[in-house]
Amino acid sequence: ELAVDLENNSFRSYQGFLCLMQLSTREEDFIVDVIKLREHIPHLARFFADPRLVKVLHGADNDILWLQRDFGIYVVNLFDTGQAARVLKYESYSLAYLLERFVNIKADKSHQTSDWRKRPISEAMLRYARQDTHYLLSIYDRLRNELLDNSVSHYEMFPTDSAQLLVYVLNRSAQICLRTYSKDALNQQYVVEMIRRDGWRMGIGIDSGSDPLCFRMAVCLCIWRDTIARIRDESAEYVLSNSALLAISKHRPTSTEELSEVFNWMASAGISATVSPLLSEIKPSLFWAVACFLEEFDS
Repeated sequence: ELAVDLENNSFRSYQGFLCLMQLSTREEDFIVDVIKLREHIPHLARFFADPRLVKVLHGADNDILWLQRDFGIYVVNLFDTGQAARVLKYESYSLAYLLERFVNIKADKSHQTSDWRKRPISEAMLRYARQDTHYLLSIYDRLRNELLDNSVSHYEMFPTDSAQLLVYVLNRSAQICLRTYSKDALNQQYVVEMIRRDGWRMGIGIDSGSDPLCFRMAVCLCIWRDTIARIRDESAEYVLSNSALLAISKHRPTSTEELSEVFNWMASAGISATVSPLLSEIKPSLFWAVACFLEEFDS
């Protein structure tokens, strides 16, 4: 068996990239710098695809996709401890809960949002990363035994399979492995919900019915922002925050002076606006997008 965890970075990157891989056997823990060793990581594909080796992960939905995205690695024979916790109907499905339940350890959450790109990695971050897999095989043992024990109570329902709960967890884990990575298209539903939700929070309710011009401008700017983010491999929010996007949709600036007035309006309205250094570079593209929209709308 092999316990696996990953640390991914999504800040200032459109699709994100892996920074660390934590591996634990019954005897040793390994922390792999997948940034430094990036060209060598695909050689691990044969181990991840080996059906004789159980790969134990917790909440593997994203990990499966990240391994495919960065290294073309596909996982065979997965046991997802999060799926086991769900099948056993625990009060929580988190790794922190399982650590406390089975190992009597309170999980260190201090580095959940740390920047895993930074090198050298601090000792505190290394300890945090190691903890994610160090106890995972012990937790796997306890969960597997509990699944087998609980299967006895379901024997009358499944008389031909005395280990049906364990098989059920393995089947659910296998379904996760069948997921395939593809770069997401801009989600139309997310765009509409964001415009309505954040517009309401800012006190400038934007809706296709009450303010169609502002709403359509916001949709147009979401498409523009997504395009810029993909081209520059930046996160969309770093290119332009949601609050700034909606304020620009409301005021529709086409010059630097008008854009400054938008940010002044936001400040006076108490609306937080973090301005990316990137904005100075992409202002001409932003003004062009606004002007094209206004010209099309007027026509």
